[in-house]
Amino acid sequence: MTTVEFRRLRPGRPYINGLDIVRKPRARWIVDFGDSLTSEEAATYEAPFDFLKATVKPERQKRPEATARDRWWFHWRTRPDLRHASADCSRLIATPLVSKHRLFVWITPDVLASHAVGVFAREDDYFFGVLHSRAHEVWTVRMGTWLGKGNDPRYTPTTCFETIPLPWPPGAEPVDDPHVIAIWRSRSASASRCSRMIRINSSRVAWYRSSTTPAYAGRGRKGISIHSNLNSYPHSRGLDKMGVQCSTKRSISWDPSI
Repeated sequence: MTTVEFRRLRPGRPYINGLDIVRKPRARWIVDFGDSLTSEEAATYEAPFDFLKATVKPERQKRPEATARDRWWFHWRTRPDLRHASADCSRLIATPLVSKHRLFVWITPDVLASHAVGVFAREDDYFFGVLHSRAHEVWTVRMGTWLGKGNDPRYTPTTCFETIPLPWPPGAEPVDDPHVIAIWRSRSASASRCSRMIRINSSRVAWYRSSTTPAYAGRGRKGISIHSNLNSYPHSRGLDKMGVQCSTKRSISWDPSI
């Protein structure tokens, strides 16, 4: 690459693990020099390189693997195949490998996922719908492994995904097939409904926060708890059955002094 292209690189990337998917994202960042920069090129970014040199390099030098010691400014496993496959994608699909409930979410290509997050280099709603299908969920529970006391299902790609009999091989789906179109339209519609419900609930929260709200004004600064039942809205019923990451019941609480 040219010097200009190299200097446009930014070694900082958003970082997520399973908790950022099943809970509120924590907006964390991580240093990532890709998988091809030399140490001299990486050192051009003095602050992140010096940080890795002081914190990561001493630990890597203790490892018996030569790759871990010699390429200490890289992540131990840089996943070049995934980087290449996702290079032209506008979005990716991610799922926590260990989770009580099997859910999939969209992430942007600049996000770097931890080793405990499975990432699919697909950007189409059809494939998202297949992953969120009941058939896939049942298959993963049967074919996956269990952690802890046996109540934490683990999504293992080799047994959960690579063995499932999909309608067509990944990447070979006929885009004009009526079944593909039906799954794509169903997934798009459910995502739109979920987005609408999130906006509605956000408006309700903003209304409750308003100082002009009688219930709020009467409580002073002692805090207020709001129990929002999304089932009161017709479009929210059954969202969980559609595989949408949207809870039908949630409890919201805050301190008004914030």
